[in-house]
Amino acid sequence: PAPLPPTDPPREWADATRSPVVRAASAGSRFRRAPAVETLPFPPDRLAVLTASGDGAGLLHLLAGAAPALWHAADAATREDLIRAVTDGPDRQDAHDAIDGILDQLVEAGLLTVA
Repeated sequence: PAPLPPTDPPREWADATRSPVVRAASAGSRFRRAPAVETLPFPPDRLAVLTASGDGAGLLHLLAGAAPALWHAADAATREDLIRAVTDGPDRQDAHDAIDGILDQLVEAGLLTVA
């Protein structure tokens, strides 16, 4: 038999599996870039971000894939703003889930804040 085409899970399932950051954020929450000491693009799609803590310790992050575009777009942006910034195709739940995961990682790494 032919394989079944992929389908998106029901919305209530998708909401239950969202990342912790996105789940905790309200619809009006805004994502913002955390302060960076320096940034340096690495074509074609990578971005190095140097951050520093209060004691002067530094940490270098190398972003790839959709993460650089999300980081750049996070200027008091809503989740929907960020999704539009990195997608141009059909509205698919799997793309939203992937973006939610990237946003969660960027917040956990201290590169984005959400409020």
